[in-house]
Amino acid sequence: FLREQVLSFVVELLPAGEYALSIFQDVNDDGKLERNFIGMPREPAGLSNNPRPKFGPPKYKDAKFAVAPGSVTEQKIELQ
Repeated sequence: FLREQVLSFVVELLPAGEYALSIFQDVNDDGKLERNFIGMPREPAGLSNNPRPKFGPPKYKDAKFAVAPGSVTEQKIELQ
């Protein structure tokens, strides 16, 4: 069975505003996200809000989130 692995990090003093996060696991340690011939990731990757691609890559509007002044904002990103 697969065990869920969690990586956490904190960004302090982030100015209020609109953001989106993109992460990937560099399985082969070459410093870049490997993609197949149509551009789909071949390594685990994810975006804030976990949008599911339909036709083409997810849009910024689907991954964006707001950070309010003095707030704590949490994002849980699932790698696909």
